[in-house]
Amino acid sequence: MKRLAAILLAGVLFTSCSPDSSVFNRYEIGGDFTLTGMEGTPVSLSDYKGKLVLLFFGYTLCPDACPFALSKMSGAFHMLGPKNAEKIQVLFVSVDTERDNPARLKEYFTAFNFPVIGLTGTKEEIAAVAAKYQATYSKVESNSAMGYLIDHSTIIYLIDTEGNVRYTFRHNDGVEKMVNIIKTLIRIQF
Repeated sequence: MKRLAAILLAGVLFTSCSPDSSVFNRYEIGGDFTLTGMEGTPVSLSDYKGKLVLLFFGYTLCPDACPFALSKMSGAFHMLGPKNAEKIQVLFVSVDTERDNPARLKEYFTAFNFPVIGLTGTKEEIAAVAAKYQATYSKVESNSAMGYLIDHSTIIYLIDTEGNVRYTFRHNDGVEKMVNIIKTLIRIQF
């Protein structure tokens, strides 16, 4: 009886640490898009076909949610190791079209030590991409030195090598969970 309990406990622990392919869904959201990259040139999701993509909507002057999400993604890249990390690209879509131009995005993301590309566009272009992914955001006036803040959703979308959303990481999902799920999708797709 003790042995059976130990086997069942080990199975629960293994399952929680190493998800299988059943954690992945085919979401009815997402799709290809083209925005302006940090070099001022068009960047499309389809440019990264054959890689996994982590997609996030935020802005460079975000005081909390964006630094937290970027920190998690950075930690995941380091835990994945170079062999796995080279199979992944991070795309950061700025929802602050007034302040986050290509030069600002380039300056901001040069400080990061993992592959992240900042994207911007017109208000209409960003709204269209956000709608495809059901991402939400709204400008909020503030007394801060920044002038205004933007409330926005904090989902990190995991997109497969064919451009399909396969998992959505929530704000409270830890780095370990992110790493385990990404490793599982890498194992399935590569």
